[in-house]
Amino acid sequence: MMDFILPKQVLLDKKQLLTYYYNVRPKLKYSIICMIMNQHHEVPTTERQMRDFFQKNNLTRKRNVSEQTVLEMISLELETSAKSFGYRQMTDYLSIKYKVNISRELVRQTLKEVDPEGVLERRNRTIRRRIYDTNGPLDVVHIDGNDKLKRFGFAIHGCMDGFSRKLLWLKVCTTNNDPLVIVNYYLQFLRRYKMVPQLLRMDKGTENIYCRDLQLFFTNSETSFLNAASTRNQRIESYWSRLKKFKLSWWIKYFDTLIREFIYTPSNNFHVEALLFCFMPVIQSELNESLKLWNSRNIRQSSRAPGGIPDILFNIPASVGFENQGLIAREIDIVAAEERFGIQYPPMCKNEDTWELLYCYTQIHGLECPRDPESALDLFTNLLQFLQNDGFNV
Repeated sequence: MMDFILPKQVLLDKKQLLTYYYNVRPKLKYSIICMIMNQHHEVPTTERQMRDFFQKNNLTRKRNVSEQTVLEMISLELETSAKSFGYRQMTDYLSIKYKVNISRELVRQTLKEVDPEGVLERRNRTIRRRIYDTNGPLDVVHIDGNDKLKRFGFAIHGCMDGFSRKLLWLKVCTTNNDPLVIVNYYLQFLRRYKMVPQLLRMDKGTENIYCRDLQLFFTNSETSFLNAASTRNQRIESYWSRLKKFKLSWWIKYFDTLIREFIYTPSNNFHVEALLFCFMPVIQSELNESLKLWNSRNIRQSSRAPGGIPDILFNIPASVGFENQGLIAREIDIVAAEERFGIQYPPMCKNEDTWELLYCYTQIHGLECPRDPESALDLFTNLLQFLQNDGFNV
């Protein structure tokens, strides 16, 4: 589960809940924790009670890492797809990834010191966007595919709530054009939230036909879905622009470098399968981090939409004077939909026999699942060597 807000029915007492929300990264304001306790979990709590509890249990928000450690962490991340992050996003990213308490000012000063060119490149640029209106969570939900890494075999798909701007899923596999893959993302969403959006906005492509059918099935309304040009799906298109800037552009340059240095050959099927096998889990892990970072960051208020944290706006819309607009999905209907389309895992490879062979190599040689681009590249080169040793044309 990628939400930091626990389910209402979670079996934790008040002290356990407070400790959990205290340790959420990026850190939550005491006023936010107090609101979650009172409005979401319905556990009476005051800020003074929280402060007393944190103090008695030695829970402090002072920096718990040295400046040198911060310098080392940032220097390491500047070699990854986090290179384009500004100091605010980098602060939240480090606190989530390394579970540390760290000030934005220290991160700002450190970035200025170790990456002055990057700081200059990230000067604010304001884009004027179209007016967007929605009445609350699950009033309008946007789904869309992202093809920026598709020429390397990685197809991304995402879903965003229009009101809260909360990302509801962010997945990568080998296709975002198969309607069975997309509808299974949608079924996982229904199973988790037990609610259907009033309106599902999507592209006109055939990959969305089953999602359209489910919307009609659950809502019994021809107006519960909207097929429109991708450029009009502005909520998630805006996010794709940000994702490319801060993540995908780095990966595009990285894979292009592998091709240019003859490490990866796109015309060789073994290279293609090995690249998917080694880098798919790393890219999905980065997407998980991006989703968590996006959903826990603070969105500025505009004249047309409330500000706040997407997870809070989605789960507790009453905090800004709105109500959830979703329609309750009956369990019997969810089960019927799952039986109709089946629960399928998104494809992680193009050739299952080659994938099985690569997996056998990792088991025989005791190779671990890669955690970052460096370990993924090491695994990639090792697997190609094993294939070559066994007489395959690589």
